[in-house]
Amino acid sequence: MTEAPRVDGLLLDLLMAVMNSIDVWSAAAGDPRRGLAWRDAATARMAGAGAYVPYEELVADAAGDVGLPRDAASALVERWSAMEPWPDAVAIARLSLPYGFVTNCSTSLALLA
Repeated sequence: MTEAPRVDGLLLDLLMAVMNSIDVWSAAAGDPRRGLAWRDAATARMAGAGAYVPYEELVADAAGDVGLPRDAASALVERWSAMEPWPDAVAIARLSLPYGFVTNCSTSLALLA
C-alpha cells in the first residue's frame, strides 16, 4: 500500500472556492447565464494572453465576447465588495494546516473580496 503524500499547506482559489463570485458576475451581466459566460470569457482571455494583462482590462474586453458593453466591467467592480463567501467557507478557519488564497484578479479586487 502506498503511503499518502504529506500535505504541508493548502491553497484555495479565492473567487471560486471561497467567495461566491458567480452572483456578482451574474448581477453585473443582468442574468446568471450571461454572467457565467462573461466570467468564462475573461478566464479564457487570461489563459490565452501569454503575458500579463491587467484583470480589469481582460474583464472589459471579455464583456464584448458575450454581447455586453465594455463599461459592464465598471458595474462588476462596483458590486465586487458585496461578494459573499460560500456558506461552507467557514470551515477554512478550522484547518489545522497553513492555508492561503490564490486568485487571478487584481490585488485591489482581491482585497475587496
